[in-house]
Amino acid sequence: MTYLVETDQLSKNYGDRAVVENLDLRVPAGSVYGFLGPNGSGKSTTMKMLLNLIQPSAGSINIMGQPMTRGTRRGLLGHIGSLIENPPGYSHLTGRENMAIVERLSDLSSLQIDRAIHAVKLEKQMDKKVKNYSLGMKQRLGIAMALAKEPSLLILDEPTNGLDPAGIDEIRGLLHDLSQAGVTVMVSSHLLGEIDKTATHLGILSNGRMIFQSSREELFASTIPNLLVRCSQPRKARELLAHSAGVQHSSEVQLTSTESGPAETVRISNMDDAGTAQAVATLVRQDIDVFDVRREEQNLEDLFRNLTHQGGL
Repeated sequence: MTYLVETDQLSKNYGDRAVVENLDLRVPAGSVYGFLGPNGSGKSTTMKMLLNLIQPSAGSINIMGQPMTRGTRRGLLGHIGSLIENPPGYSHLTGRENMAIVERLSDLSSLQIDRAIHAVKLEKQMDKKVKNYSLGMKQRLGIAMALAKEPSLLILDEPTNGLDPAGIDEIRGLLHDLSQAGVTVMVSSHLLGEIDKTATHLGILSNGRMIFQSSREELFASTIPNLLVRCSQPRKARELLAHSAGVQHSSEVQLTSTESGPAETVRISNMDDAGTAQAVATLVRQDIDVFDVRREEQNLEDLFRNLTHQGGL
């Protein structure tokens, strides 16, 4: 696999406090890389180091096959678009005037500017002053500025912040289209549902350390979804299964409410298929009717919560 972004033992300390610690980042070329972590986990600091906005305390950064240093920064940034923290732009100028500044400073063509504006669907708002933009419109303008130079790598920190559902859907489609066109996108967001619909690869930080990094499919395959058992005597079943040989030490056996069926269903965590077969056999031997056995649907938010709570896989 070809990586567009690689870091080796990347670290950032402020005094005795380690904000990012020994980070080995691997962003595959052409991917949408979802960069996740709780507030204060080091995501924004990492992105700023990738852009050479702040200097690492230790480690190295390699982008598009070149080390990111003060000497190479200018050349590399010519191929990188970014939106970090607050959307850029002069509030007393119109959107069009702001894009004209980008055109001059980056020596771009008017066609490149028009394509970027069209990509974020902001054509009808370009003659308004930015101070009259909604936060969502400012986000779109910032993304247009990042896209104008047609970058190979796009780094976005919370790009859907302030957008309504329709705007979020448009940005999701935009990121997908950019990836299909060969642009590598690295995006952080607190909207895990959106990342789940967009990202092909994930990196999850906790306390400055990488606790998971791979494809979305591998993340979901690495965990065992909870087992839901709907049966005739759920309380008795819970007691039986709590002491069953098929239930691992790390498992939990609970009674839970479900949308259908009896008010209580037995939920078992960390039970594999062999344990499931044994559990069902145990219930049947005790004359407990088993009506339904299924895995609980997983989502990224649940996996993220479990990973950050447990400190990794």
